[in-house]
Amino acid sequence: MTLTWTFEVDWDADGVFERDEAPNLFSFHFTRGKQEVIGQDGRFGRYQVGRGTALLRNLDGTYDPWNTASPIYPNFMAGKRFRMQVSDGTTTWPVVTGRIQRIDYASERAVRLDLEDDWAVLQKEVHIPVQRNIYAGSAMNMVLDHAGWPGGRDISAGVDVKKVWWCAGKAGITLQELAEAEFGAVAVRADGTFWFRSRHDSYPTVANVAPTDILYGFRLPLPWETIRTVARVRAYQPEDVSGMIYEHTSAFQVQGNSTESVWITPQDVYMEAITSVDVTANEKEDGSGADMSAYVSAVATLIGARRVKVEVTNTASGPVWVTSLRLNGSGVKMGAYVEREAVNNAGLGLYGERVLLVDNFWLQDALVAKDFADHFAFWYGEPTPERAFLKVKLKANPALQFGVDIGDVVDVDMGDFSGRYRVMWIAHRWADRAGQVVETEWLLDPRFDFTDEYWFFPTKIGVSSRFGF
Repeated sequence: MTLTWTFEVDWDADGVFERDEAPNLFSFHFTRGKQEVIGQDGRFGRYQVGRGTALLRNLDGTYDPWNTASPIYPNFMAGKRFRMQVSDGTTTWPVVTGRIQRIDYASERAVRLDLEDDWAVLQKEVHIPVQRNIYAGSAMNMVLDHAGWPGGRDISAGVDVKKVWWCAGKAGITLQELAEAEFGAVAVRADGTFWFRSRHDSYPTVANVAPTDILYGFRLPLPWETIRTVARVRAYQPEDVSGMIYEHTSAFQVQGNSTESVWITPQDVYMEAITSVDVTANEKEDGSGADMSAYVSAVATLIGARRVKVEVTNTASGPVWVTSLRLNGSGVKMGAYVEREAVNNAGLGLYGERVLLVDNFWLQDALVAKDFADHFAFWYGEPTPERAFLKVKLKANPALQFGVDIGDVVDVDMGDFSGRYRVMWIAHRWADRAGQVVETEWLLDPRFDFTDEYWFFPTKIGVSSRFGF
């Protein structure tokens, strides 16, 4: 069986992958996903930007940025989008979609491309004002819109309504926090689709994995790598605020007949709306001169919950000092929370206190926090092979190597233990220069099936009845 690779690049940035560079490709590796179920800080692990490298032969100067005869001149530069695919002659699978992060030269006749997947897009700062009564899926779509997400979307609606929500930072962090508050999962799929599933969504099995599928052995973590004998989960209680939500008292100067822009970040209020701006101005910085407030006006533009732009206009002929700037409107404070704790006494006796902390603004229901704490103490509190993540290296099998993606669930039967696992990290590496021998590794997170173990309402007794949270 021959593998055929395509490495398509949109060199002219017109949205079309117009050129396949695979004929010049002689080395490739890439890793995607997250490598920790629970980090050393006792919090759930986070998804990382996928990274890899491709080496291209440069025998004819195609990848020389000074070569005006190159078919990609003058577009050979970093920042261009790419997609990698592979075919066995019957099926074509996506491998990774992203952008070229950096270009360097491996030698006089070879060029090195440092690659990253589309999670890099989600490193962008996004600012969205406070929203009310919103589900995770709707919030995620807003974040992706603001981040300029270039790919597809496969997003579940979510389970728990958020009384309040906003975005004030990196898009990827907010997306992961939304998923964590649902005890769900997010990923960027190989074809560039952003994917989210909540804890109530069903995960069909996409493949079965047996010892005969593994190149050699598998790694189970040492018990204390993932054991958390105490689970502490916080549910935040939003507090509405209105009236004056910010006051700036450090004087600043505005020149005569001009407008100055001031960017403001309140420290203890997350803003929902700005209704008015009060300005006090004076002839002198210390406020001891003539009152110039009548000559000064201000207009506020709410950019996000922690970001507002205020344009201050001075119509006097000379400079004035703005001595006070007050924003009036509405927002929320998030200082108050209820913490629920659950302890696994059997694990505590063996390993002592090892804490899992869930500290997340978007978890705002104390009952859900209690259910989460109980579940986490049960699931992560005692070491068993069925609850430990697996690291496996697969034998050559394109349907398994490339047909299973991050977020997919596989059934694993190792003889001594078996279970359902969700793929949380994938690594591909060419072991030869033609890409015919590919080493593939997975990290697998044991999947707890709420749909099999719990009851959900509304329900039909005896048909779909389950208890759950």
